[in-house]
Amino acid sequence: AVAWFAVRRSTVFLAAREPSVLFEVDEAIEFVASALPAEVSARLSYEDVEALLGWHLVHLAGRRDEAEVDIADDRAVADLLRAAEGEGRDITAADVRAVLAAEVEYLVAVGAVGPDADAAET
Repeated sequence: AVAWFAVRRSTVFLAAREPSVLFEVDEAIEFVASALPAEVSARLSYEDVEALLGWHLVHLAGRRDEAEVDIADDRAVADLLRAAEGEGRDITAADVRAVLAAEVEYLVAVGAVGPDADAAET
């Protein structure tokens, strides 16, 4: 009876909570790669998209102490361009901006940013 009560209480608690937002890396890569304009997807490989998203996560982790961060600002673009150059990848600022714009679309779609994210934080 005690075990049933504990399981029931946990189930009710979890059902009442807003679903947590999870950044699924493979899903994000697929989403971003398919959302890129044709001219960008013609230049960037799937591996380029994966690298840019990975570098962007590292970039954002380095800015976690800032009150507000524009995730696609000039600082992010510059950091990603430096990382790409460091690996010898031929990626332009326009490519980076297109990937970041598609990443924002992904984050909105999963509820990580936008009105749904604001409601989940309260």
